[in-house]
Amino acid sequence: MSIVLVDALAQKQKSELVESSRAYYYLRFYAKQLNDCCEGKNFLHIEVLGNTRELLKNVTVVMNQCKIILNSCPLEDNFISDVFEVSVLESEIKDRIEYKNDAVWSRAMNLISDVLTAANKLNSVLQKCQGNVPSVEYDLACPEFVPISDLRNVETDLIGIYKNIDNLKQIFGNVDLSNSLTWLMKEIGIIGQQFEKQYLEEVTYNLDEFKKEIEKFAEKNLIIMQNLYKKIRNYNN
Repeated sequence: MSIVLVDALAQKQKSELVESSRAYYYLRFYAKQLNDCCEGKNFLHIEVLGNTRELLKNVTVVMNQCKIILNSCPLEDNFISDVFEVSVLESEIKDRIEYKNDAVWSRAMNLISDVLTAANKLNSVLQKCQGNVPSVEYDLACPEFVPISDLRNVETDLIGIYKNIDNLKQIFGNVDLSNSLTWLMKEIGIIGQQFEKQYLEEVTYNLDEFKKEIEKFAEKNLIIMQNLYKKIRNYNN
């Protein structure tokens, strides 16, 4: 056999090995997805999950805007002048921010920190549940419902975010930013209603036979890949 033919055959088998590896990679994704569905008890509609993650992104944006505003507050020393008296506007709000680093300012920053921490944690949980494949060259089938390990904890976290935003709104009072906070609270309420309507609780079904077939196919695919690898290694030697 000529060197050209051997090289062409090796290239073809390399291509088949790459294709088989990619197929095995996707197969593992489906196997994990199937296993999660078999073991899952609570399920959430994929659209609701996406809406929730989008909401959490908006929460992060607004909270960072709040931090910018708070950090622009003047320090207490800025109210002191040897030349003339600096007037301080009075407010009807009892717990109002008078200057940077005062007690109310610090409480507002703590609320923002708590909201950001909870939002990032919840987004990470939902991203894991969504189970997207990092690199996809084909249109993979996506389930309409995805399993959630503990949906009640997700709802509890959203309620906590809602309450902290409400407390933050009371501190900021009647300013333009409060409109964004009010909008976030409204969106959280809408997501909460979608949770109640769309998730399926205590779902039981048996997909053991289908799971066995998937495992057989995965094993067969792996054997083919190993054989191709051995042939290519022999050609290279």
